[in-house]
Amino acid sequence: MPLGSREKAGGLTLTELNPPKSRPAHRSAEDTFERAEAVYENAGPRVKRQHVVSRAVLGNFTTGKSHAPQVTMVDLLTGTARKVGTADAAIEKNFIRVDSLKTEQIWGLTETLIPSALEAARSERILTQPDQIQVLRRVVALHFARSISTRNVVEQTWPRIRDRVVQQLAERESSRISAELRPRLGRSPSREERLELVEHAAATGVDVLTGSGAYARIRIEQFYDQALERFESWGVEIIRAPSNDLVITDNPVVLARSGDDRRAARDRMAIDDAHSIVFPLAPDLLISMGPKTGYARANREAVATLNRSQIAGAHRFVFHRIGQDLSEVIMAHPGVVETEAMVVDRP
Repeated sequence: MPLGSREKAGGLTLTELNPPKSRPAHRSAEDTFERAEAVYENAGPRVKRQHVVSRAVLGNFTTGKSHAPQVTMVDLLTGTARKVGTADAAIEKNFIRVDSLKTEQIWGLTETLIPSALEAARSERILTQPDQIQVLRRVVALHFARSISTRNVVEQTWPRIRDRVVQQLAERESSRISAELRPRLGRSPSREERLELVEHAAATGVDVLTGSGAYARIRIEQFYDQALERFESWGVEIIRAPSNDLVITDNPVVLARSGDDRRAARDRMAIDDAHSIVFPLAPDLLISMGPKTGYARANREAVATLNRSQIAGAHRFVFHRIGQDLSEVIMAHPGVVETEAMVVDRP
C-alpha cells in the first residue's frame, strides 16, 4: 500500500524536508520512518495478547512448581487482589499493533536464557561469566523497551509536536517548497500553499505511520538497541534479598539519578539521565545496572524501599508471591483505591 510519503506530494516527503543529524550508532529519523513504512506495507501476523513482563520473569514470583504457576496480582485502580496464572499476568492487548508475531519471536530468544542466568546470579558465579552478564543486560533492556511507558512516550511525541514541526518546516524550507510548486502553479506559491504541502506530506506519511503503530514498532526496537548499547559500559550489581519479599509490577524498570532519588520509567527519565537502573528478577534477587559491579545484600528496610519504588512506578498492576502481605506498602501508593478486598491473600 503506497503512502503519501512515497507518492511525494509536491515532490517532497516530510523526512526529506527535515533531514535529521544522525548520532553515532543511532538510526536517523529518516531511516526510522523508512523502516516503519516497510513494516506498514509488509506487516506479518499479529499477536493480540502480549506480555509486558516476561513469563520467564513472572515465573520466578510464583509459589511451588505447579503445572499452572500463579502469582498474586494487585490492581492499584480498584484496590483488589486475586491469583492469576503467569499466562494471564502483565498482558497488554495489541501492545505492538503491527507485525507483532515477529517481535514476540525475537524477544522470546532472550526469555529462554533467563533461567540459567538467574541460577548463575544466585550462585554468585555470574560475574565470571560474560555471556550470562550479557543475558542480564538484554533482559533489562528488553523490559525497558517493551514497557507501556516507553510505548506511550513514543506514541504521544508526534501528536504533541506535530503542528509546531509542520509550521517550522514550512518556514525553514520555504525556498525548496517554492521551487517544487512554482512549475506546477506557474507562479510563486503563497505561505498558505507552502504550509498546505507540508501538511499533506505529514497527513499522508508520518500521521499514517504513527497512527498505525508501525512507527512505535520500530522505535521500541531502537530503544532496546540503544539501551543495550548503553549498558555495555555500565557495571552490573547482583543484589540478594534474603527476605524473599521483592515484588514486580507491569512497569518493572526503575531509573535512579543518584542515592535514593529513584524514579520510575513512566516518569520519562531518559536512560542517558539515569545514574542506575534497577530491575527485580526474582523475589530474592535484584539487578542494578550502573557504576557498581559486584554482589550485595538488601536488608528488610532496603527491600521495603525498593518495593515502594517499584510500586510507585506501576502502570496499574503489582505482582508478588502468593501469601505475601504487602497491604501497608501498596496502600501507600497515592493512586490506589482502598477496598475491603485489599491484598488479603493467604494460601
